[in-house]
Amino acid sequence: MKSEELKPVFTLPYADLMQLGDKTERLIKRDLADLALYGVTTDTAISIAKQTQLFKEYPSDSELLGSVSEATKDKDEKRTVIHIQMSAIMIRVKNKFGISSATYKRFSTSELSNLSDEEMVHTARRVVRLATEYLPALSEKGLTQAMIDTLSNDIVTFDNSIDAKASAVEIRDRSTQDRVSIANNLYTAISEIFDYGKEHYYTRDEAKYNDYLIYEYSTDSSSTKRSAKLDATNNSNFDTTNDTEYTVTP
Repeated sequence: MKSEELKPVFTLPYADLMQLGDKTERLIKRDLADLALYGVTTDTAISIAKQTQLFKEYPSDSELLGSVSEATKDKDEKRTVIHIQMSAIMIRVKNKFGISSATYKRFSTSELSNLSDEEMVHTARRVVRLATEYLPALSEKGLTQAMIDTLSNDIVTFDNSIDAKASAVEIRDRSTQDRVSIANNLYTAISEIFDYGKEHYYTRDEAKYNDYLIYEYSTDSSSTKRSAKLDATNNSNFDTTNDTEYTVTP
């Protein structure tokens, strides 16, 4: 059964999450004396820094998509090569035996452009086998063993390029999920630190409290919203839920 696709647990752009990781490390170092009350240590800052660096260094989707595009282009170019070679053989078969002949139909090479890559490989191998069989008769039309050998070798190259393209796609899909996992782990670690910061500074230091807000407010100032919260609820039950969210743009 296909595993469920992993989704981000946050709504920040990936670039912003990277910067938030750096910011979290700085805040821990600055406020370590207060955050230590919640079990935060210098090792916590080191861990956040390592996770952030891992996320920054992980290949972006544009890089991986570029690899898929390169592999696809290479595969298509190799397909064109064997298509041309097969056509060069089939024109000789046609002119030797006739397009309506049973021999021509044995090659079964109609609509080459509509074949899948896998079907193209299968058809090309059949052409090699039959071209070898009929080489004595087709030699008078200019077919040579060297032409057949070249096609045979290029089929192997094309077949390998199909595998290379499929591998590039698999790597991209797997890396996309790995990147989400790394990002989610980083965000979860950051959220824990920011929860501690909001909890501690809620009634103690407005400026520092605001430093621990992950999502920016889109309308009223954070100061106004914070004051409204202070009027509406006591510190032991305040809501640490983020107020504003953006669309994810990995």
